Amino acid sequence: MKKSESEQHFIPGNFRRHYRAVREEDVATLEHIQRRVMSTDFDNSIIEYGEPGMAANVLELETIRGDHYKQVVGLVALQRTHRGLYLPDLTIDPDYQGMGLGTFMVDQVKLSLQPNLERIEVFMNERDIKALSFFKKNGFEANPVMTKDVFEDGDGVTMVYSLV
Repeated sequence: MKKSESEQHFIPGNFRRHYRAVREEDVATLEHIQRRVMSTDFDNSIIEYGEPGMAANVLELETIRGDHYKQVVGLVALQRTHRGLYLPDLTIDPDYQGMGLGTFMVDQVKLSLQPNLERIEVFMNERDIKALSFFKKNGFEANPVMTKDVFEDGDGVTMVYSLV
């Protein structure tokens, strides 16, 4: 099987990136990453129950020199909407942040948009400067409609990447 162009690129540290569907054996690793990043458990209903319109993909790093080793380091959950995709979760293990892996995952989501889908949306706390900056850097713009009192420490904001 021929690997896609995106799977053939290398990142610092002699790793190859693999963007693939979540498998049952990934759950324990994803729970660990989620707890480190957000102090919450991974909602494995995404893969256990196969919710209609829901999908989850992981980013797996594979060493390309020395010992052969693979490790899941990130997750993106996707939910189909009538106009595009909603990302309820994008998480990268803190040990691997700042290496372009989140951008790689967002790029993979953008590539997966079908012609009839026109946007990707993500909802976050307006005070999460790191997340806001990340999504702005990746072509998302803040939707002017804010959702009040969603988070204990701030309002919610929807960031949109639009193809139209």
